Amino acid sequence: MTAFVVDANVMNGFQNERAKDVVDEHIEAIEAILEAGHIGLDEGGHCEQEWLDCAAGAHPLALKDWIADKRVEQKIRPYEMPTDPDNKSLNALGLPRKDHKWIRLAKCSDAEAIISNDIDFLDCKKKRANAKAKAKIRENESGATSKWISKNVGCSVWLVCNVCSHLDQS
Repeated sequence: MTAFVVDANVMNGFQNERAKDVVDEHIEAIEAILEAGHIGLDEGGHCEQEWLDCAAGAHPLALKDWIADKRVEQKIRPYEMPTDPDNKSLNALGLPRKDHKWIRLAKCSDAEAIISNDIDFLDCKKKRANAKAKAKIRENESGATSKWISKNVGCSVWLVCNVCSHLDQS
């Protein structure tokens, strides 16, 4: 079954939509991912903790309960994650150290894609670029970081707004 890595910013959007009882792109993306495969998390709980830190907000138990339910359904699965396989390359790219775990998780879970809205996963050196330059990178879902991830990890980087279209093409 296909694994996907879901960054904390996507879970934040997902949880906000759930709290507002609004179905929008985050809920649609997560539902499509769970239909196509499962979400990988590290056995050590670091990625889940970032989800909770970023997304739990006023409803931490609701997110914890959702995660527990999806674990029982095997729609969220744990993976043993190596410590730091290629920090030198990730540091050279300019990827923030706190984001290295998502790359390691993608590698150890053999993920099809990392789902994120964070420009760092597309081209971290363009983090301070103007809005027009960032929009072009996002439009193409391509940049130096995503190319490195594709070549060295073997997975793609998808923006949450494009998840359903990517999965329809699969």
